[in-house]
Amino acid sequence: MLVFLRIIYFIAVVMTTTFILSDSVTAQENDNVTTNSIEEDDNKSDMASLVSYKDIEDIAWIMGVRSLSSDDDIDNFLKINECDMYKEFYSNEFEWRNIREIAKDSISIKLNKIPKTLEYVQPIYVKQYDFKRKGFPLDKDYKFAGSSRFHISPDDIKDLKCTKYIKFLDYPSDIVLFSKRPVYLTFIPLDIETAKEFTENVPATLNDDDEYIRPMYIKMNVAFIKYKRKFFNLSAGRMVNEYFGTVNGYEIFLDKYLTRSILKKDLRSKKEIEAAKKIKNND
Repeated sequence: MLVFLRIIYFIAVVMTTTFILSDSVTAQENDNVTTNSIEEDDNKSDMASLVSYKDIEDIAWIMGVRSLSSDDDIDNFLKINECDMYKEFYSNEFEWRNIREIAKDSISIKLNKIPKTLEYVQPIYVKQYDFKRKGFPLDKDYKFAGSSRFHISPDDIKDLKCTKYIKFLDYPSDIVLFSKRPVYLTFIPLDIETAKEFTENVPATLNDDDEYIRPMYIKMNVAFIKYKRKFFNLSAGRMVNEYFGTVNGYEIFLDKYLTRSILKKDLRSKKEIEAAKKIKNND
């Protein structure tokens, strides 16, 4: 009876929180800034909207990299989403067999309703304010000059309860996305008043060229089209899943808590936007 209740709890809690991926960005560009302060709040400890390992694996499931016919894939899903249950019942093959079957049914139902999109946040660094152009040029290492390759890493690997049970060679923690739509972003326009507030509240550091730079934050909305391969990324030092896809849009924020939006850009065509609206309305 205890096992049955734990399984029901697993379905109610885990399956309602897993596979929650972001909706596409809205089709407008907004240069207005809210009245929230740019100053960092010490009571807030984490950057908003970071990607988790659950998100990385959700994409693998949605794109068909994982299979309901694979016991290893089901087990890995349970390690990520219900570690305590895994540690308690995995040693009992009969109980675990029942848990696997229920998990399969739940995943199967949920997979039919999941969009193949994901949002993630990363810092980008800007140089000193350009008074003639009225904005901040991006530092050379953070420019999007027709960028089409994007590396997405989770921030919570060290916090996973079942890390020691996960075989990351088989279940990579990172994603590399090759976008059919390149991104061009080398300059961020911003009015002088807001720029002054930003520079007064965000400390500057020196880059390799002895130029002062400060962090802003970009939230990317990406869509996945096709799985390509799994490979070892030497620069990252770990296995990654590689996909073909596209960047739907992005939004720029002055703070890591994403309360000060200064620029929003939808990169999709009108046809793509209308198609996305129809799909959303039919859900």
